[in-house]
Amino acid sequence: MYGRDALFLSLPDLLAIERFRDDAAITPATWMNDRPAPVAYASFRLYAKELDQLKGLRGWLEDQGITTRLRAQNAALLLAFRDNLNVLYTGVAILAAAGFWASMAANLRGAVERQRIAFSLLRLLGLSRRGRILIPVCQGLILVMAGIFLTFCLVVPATLIINSMFSASTGNAIATLGAQDLIATCGVGLLTAFTASGWAVWAVKGIEKAEVLRHG
Repeated sequence: MYGRDALFLSLPDLLAIERFRDDAAITPATWMNDRPAPVAYASFRLYAKELDQLKGLRGWLEDQGITTRLRAQNAALLLAFRDNLNVLYTGVAILAAAGFWASMAANLRGAVERQRIAFSLLRLLGLSRRGRILIPVCQGLILVMAGIFLTFCLVVPATLIINSMFSASTGNAIATLGAQDLIATCGVGLLTAFTASGWAVWAVKGIEKAEVLRHG
């Protein structure tokens, strides 16, 4: 009698089901309330795993001759919003990293200048060149690792709070922090420590052992 599987039901029930499926604001307690009729009715619904897949999925369905109504406007807005935020956050992160690198390099260089007599004395006492240049490098590493530890102590509770606030509506965690994030952060931190200490290392190499004698 009919060419495919179907369910025949009354028009009010059909309208209520369509509204419930298409409007996230409708809850099981309000789905029977009077609302405007849908502009179209779905023959079936297909869900993509990720927003990025919607465009390709829509094209594939249209190639099959299937008319689609994928809420593409909402998806496009979300994707554009996400991309713009990614660009903004990337720019802010680059500026922050550059500023931190410059500040750290200046601080380590200033520390060497303030301790010139101590470095001169260490050289006079026979401390090797490698041992002397390792001092600002170790200072940079300690500073960066302490900063990373403090950052994660602040970020992890903030992530838990954000997820607890939005999990009720989305059902998923919207902020995640995985092992790869920790590894990447430590890697960037180590690179920053080694490169930023280069100016201080260069200053240490130029400190003569006679400086402590002249100062004395």
